This record gives sequence, structure tokens and C-alpha cells, in this order.
Amino acid sequence: MFDFQCEILRMTDLRAEALSKAKEAIRNLQKQISDRLFKMADKVDGLLEHLSPKEVVHFLYAGCEMDVAEASTYLKVGKTLKGSEDLLREARIQFPVLKALAAADDETRGEAISRIAAGATSGSGTCPPFAPIFETARKLS
Repeated sequence: MFDFQCEILRMTDLRAEALSKAKEAIRNLQKQISDRLFKMADKVDGLLEHLSPKEVVHFLYAGCEMDVAEASTYLKVGKTLKGSEDLLREARIQFPVLKALAAADDETRGEAISRIAAGATSGSGTCPPFAPIFETARKLS
């Protein structure tokens, strides 16, 4: 009986270790995705030095095969989220939340960003701090 209990504990430890490693890897990948979203937004913002916003969207659509709505989101990010990039990167913000934040009105966006700064997470659409943001995201999709 003792060997059986030891085996169960060993399996539990292996499972916990696997979950811990997976969690760390996934969170790292989420951070990389978030970082790349902002790098793309920076590149798109740089295009504004040479092109009008309408031309940027057209270029991204025709030249980069980017969806028009996605291209428009990257244009908005440069204007609406300046100064919040590092915070949002650390929070591992993903594209649907980035899109909703960029499209939200100033008051809603400010409230959401201040809650993120206070430690709120965006992992759930039912999370009260982000309800208006996710509502906007649903409307835009």
C-alpha cells in the first residue's frame, strides 16, 4: 500500500512540474506576442511619416495582406495608447484586448488602463474592469 501512495505522490509531483513548465512557457509566449503587437504598431506608426492614414491602411491591405480592420487597429494604437505600451506589454495584452482598447473612448480606455496598472487581468470577458472593453471588442469583430 505504501508503494502505491508513493507512486501517486510521484505522479502528482510530475504533473505539477509539467503544469508549472507549461504555464511559464505559455506566459512567455503571450509576452512575446504582446511585444510583437506593439512592434507592429510602431512600424505602422512609422509609415505615417511618408503616407496618409488612408494610404497606410491601403498599403497594409494590398502590400502586406493585412485585414483592413487589423490595419486600422494598428493605426489607432499609435494614437490612443502612447505611453501605456510598457504596461500593456507586461500585462501580456493580446490582440482582441488591444483592439478594444484602441477603439474605446478615452474614459473607458483610461479606466481599463488604470485597472491594469493596479493589477487587474484581462483573461476573462466577464471580468468587471474589462466589461466595456470586451463589449467594444465584440461590436468590432
